[in-house]
Amino acid sequence: MEKKEMKTLIEDAYAEVLNSLKVEKIEKYFGTQYLQTTDGVNSTFNQFEQHIVALQKVTQKIQVTNFQEEMFDVENQKIFLHYVVNVTKIDGKIGMLKCLQYLQ
Repeated sequence: MEKKEMKTLIEDAYAEVLNSLKVEKIEKYFGTQYLQTTDGVNSTFNQFEQHIVALQKVTQKIQVTNFQEEMFDVENQKIFLHYVVNVTKIDGKIGMLKCLQYLQ
C-alpha cells in the first residue's frame, strides 16, 4: 500500500470508528489480531470493540479533527500518528486527549 492509500485508510478509519463510533465498521479497518497499547496497557481487538461500545453510552461527540504529525513507513507498512481528540460527554463535560499512536 502506498502512502496516499495508507493516509486515506487511516482518515476513513478514524472518521467511521472513532468520530462516528460505528462498532460495525471496526472489522473493516482493524484485524482480529489488533493490539493497542495505551499508557502501557495492552488492549485486544475485543477490548477495543468494547471500549467503543462504552464510549457510545457516555459521549455526545468525539472528534479527531486532524493529525498534528504523521509518518508513514511504506516499505514496512507502519504508521505513527500524533493527534488530539476532543470529547463532549452526555453530561456536557468537555475534554481533550493528546494521543500518540503507532500502527503496524
